[in-house]
Amino acid sequence: MSQAELARRSGLSQGLISQILNGQRKPGVEACAGFARAFHLPTEDVMRRAGLLSARLQDMLNADTTLAELFEVARSMNQVERRELLGYALYRKSLSGEDKEQHTATTSVG
Repeated sequence: MSQAELARRSGLSQGLISQILNGQRKPGVEACAGFARAFHLPTEDVMRRAGLLSARLQDMLNADTTLAELFEVARSMNQVERRELLGYALYRKSLSGEDKEQHTATTSVG
């Protein structure tokens, strides 16, 4: 496959692809996602081969389908949407902490 065709299939610039293939630049998450699209591979596999995804994280994604689905959804979002998703997750986490504190306070009084 030519670099021009790879650029077309991946949505990446031909210049970026050239830099990565010539070792002038390491692929980031977006480049890995583009290569995965172009070659019809799981993004996680490409990221792991590029050294961007640890075996531990891969094991977590394999073990928890909800987490894997959330990862895929987040991957398809732009940076602003990801920040909003993170904000919501942190908000929900804080509510869980408050629920635990309220439950502890309620059970310790009685």
